[in-house]
Amino acid sequence: MLIFRRVSLELSDVAPAVCALLAFAVLLILMNASVALAGPTVTVRVEGETSTLLPLTSVTLEKPEPVSGCPANSATAAINLAVDGNWDHGDEEGSTGDFTETILGDTLLFSNESATWAVWIDDKWGGGICEDLLSEGDEVLLIADHEPSPFEPQRLPLVLSGIHNLSAGQLARYGATFAILVVALRIIWVYPGAAIAYWIRRRLLHEDVTIPSGKQIFIVAWTGMRGVVSLAAALAIPLTLNGTPNGPPFPERDLILFLTFIVILATLVAQGLSLPLLIRWLGVKDDGSMEKEEREARLKANQAALARLNKIGESEPTKADALQRLRVEYEDHIRQVEGAEPESVGTPLRLFSSEYERLSHEALQVERRTILQLRNEDAIADEVLRRIQLDIDLAEARLRHHQ
Repeated sequence: MLIFRRVSLELSDVAPAVCALLAFAVLLILMNASVALAGPTVTVRVEGETSTLLPLTSVTLEKPEPVSGCPANSATAAINLAVDGNWDHGDEEGSTGDFTETILGDTLLFSNESATWAVWIDDKWGGGICEDLLSEGDEVLLIADHEPSPFEPQRLPLVLSGIHNLSAGQLARYGATFAILVVALRIIWVYPGAAIAYWIRRRLLHEDVTIPSGKQIFIVAWTGMRGVVSLAAALAIPLTLNGTPNGPPFPERDLILFLTFIVILATLVAQGLSLPLLIRWLGVKDDGSMEKEEREARLKANQAALARLNKIGESEPTKADALQRLRVEYEDHIRQVEGAEPESVGTPLRLFSSEYERLSHEALQVERRTILQLRNEDAIADEVLRRIQLDIDLAEARLRHHQ
């Protein structure tokens, strides 16, 4: 009897706990069932031509779109919930087409010279707001975009619309700071880089070089324009962390693209347009180093050729006449190069004296008139004329190149 009472008391103590556990389990089952029946939770945003009409808004899809009848998990249903029915429902009765025209009081007509609404699903072109079926975590973007050919939204507005947590003022400050930082880092690095390059060429490679001036180094630092390589590197960032369409989005990818656009704009436009003004302001001019190098190279080449002719003359005395003519020509070149001073920076060196060039040009013109006269008199054929003209043209080109 005592045992029965004890068991009865123990069961009476356990019963409430068991009931509570059963009730909690039933509640969890009902909650999971309600979530399953509710459908996926997605986000929607609407970007107009000049402002954000609807910031990023989360909605849980439950019912088909009431006007168009599109499925409950369609982009149409998501847009309708996010804007609380304040739109034309895609192709509402009385609409002039199958495209959204009015949403949140903003109307865009689909025509060649106006804007229309572009629909993107997870940063990809949508196939139709009624046919685009959504899954958990998807993002619908409705963006006002002008109609290029072929029709597709512009990239920069799409990037800007993807930056949710920053205002226009913050974006402007971030872009200016990032552009200034990139330019400053290049300027800071170029100075020690130039010193290192000079040390390597002078000490290790034993080249006869002079270290550039500070003004010249600054101009090199200022020409660090960014362009297609920077943009390609930014666009190479994957949309998701794991590379799959439904994976978690890459953090701050749109902000990285925006900052890259700003850096390209600042370096190409600001630095590029200001470069001529900077060069004039610093007073940097051509130092004539290229003309000096050309003069030294021509002098060494002619001296080497003359030395080779002298060796040939020692071993083959029978060629004295031809060698003497060549020696005279090369000695004349050497005298001309040694005494040549360019009239101004960028002017090529003269290999011949001005009197030699004038007389040569006059002689070549006489040759040209003579062969034309011979051709007109049928003394030579056209093929012979062309061969002689080619030699005259080459001789004139050589003279013009060094004038």
